[in-house]
Amino acid sequence: MRIAMLAVIAASLFAVTWASALAQGDDVFTIEGHILNGTAGAEAPDDVRVQAYAYTSDRIDGPWEAQTDESGAYRVEGVSVVEGSVYVLGVDYAGASYAERVERSPAESVATKDLTVYETSAVDPGVRFEQVAILVGTIDGGQGTINIVEIHRLENPTDRTFAPSPSGPGGPAGLLVFPLPPDAFDLRPEAGLDPARVIQIDRGFASMAPVPPGRTEIAFSYRFPYTESSLQLGRTVRYPISRLSVLVPQDGPIVESDRLAPTDAASLGGRSYRTLTGGPFAAGQPLAITFGGLPLPGGPLGRIPPAAVAIGGALVGLAVLARAALTNAVGATATATQADAVLDRLVALERDRLESRISDEQYHREWRVLVEQLHQPLASGEAAR
Repeated sequence: MRIAMLAVIAASLFAVTWASALAQGDDVFTIEGHILNGTAGAEAPDDVRVQAYAYTSDRIDGPWEAQTDESGAYRVEGVSVVEGSVYVLGVDYAGASYAERVERSPAESVATKDLTVYETSAVDPGVRFEQVAILVGTIDGGQGTINIVEIHRLENPTDRTFAPSPSGPGGPAGLLVFPLPPDAFDLRPEAGLDPARVIQIDRGFASMAPVPPGRTEIAFSYRFPYTESSLQLGRTVRYPISRLSVLVPQDGPIVESDRLAPTDAASLGGRSYRTLTGGPFAAGQPLAITFGGLPLPGGPLGRIPPAAVAIGGALVGLAVLARAALTNAVGATATATQADAVLDRLVALERDRLESRISDEQYHREWRVLVEQLHQPLASGEAAR
């Protein structure tokens, strides 16, 4: 649990839950301990705010707060006893959030909890991936899309928290990056990712959530399109990976890789998966995974990428509307052939705009020029440009 996520929930429910917390009466207890600094040679955090929350299945109570003294000691008093709750202690320090569960015996009036924080690094201190699992989910042959779930077990082997920042001194090394296939969409952050701290970058996304020393689990899902019965996904390993596995349903597509070997089948959620595993992989090493036997949708559009279908549909609609408008606008000043030439250029102009090859300003400027040409006499046999 991360206090950054807990605090957001608690803030939104504070007004509702505070009254119910008071209803617990005078049955309270104290949480005390030390906020320790786990970075070698660093001083204990002083004058740092410590917050405690009580969580149940249907509400959140708190926060109860205190400040640390010069030795890092704190004492949070007056914490309400809320039956069936889980108590969490959290601290924000040096741009990162830390939270841990507080264990309390019902017979005790004081619960003791020490919490360790760390100094931060704006540059990757040496993050490595112990395990990476790529789980192939639903394959929609009608839409030509594949759903993927990726699970990453990260290890920060240092005594500093990695605090990624797009504007920090680390440059590219100041980001925690995850690659995605071309044209991937519907990215959904799951465990270990804060959607508010995810930014899109070239060929993937970056997480701005701090990575503390030790192990961190991160999971996310996405979809991407395909147009052939086979495709190859290629990526360059950014961080050292000890073990990488690809899991495919037994009734799913064929999966091959020259760097992964078949291993024992796995069972997840009552479903059996074929597994390919390999590693270790060094940073910068290329990795390719080939999928075969993918179902293809029928019909003439079966091999057209979804993005192309969207653009094509827009252009077809444009052509119908533009032709009707031009037929009325041209009148006797231009021939049907000349109008078709202008229409072709208008469609090409619209495609350039949809595919971001020209600016909006250039688009509108050329559009006005083409429309004006329709009202000017054109030389016989000459195409409007």
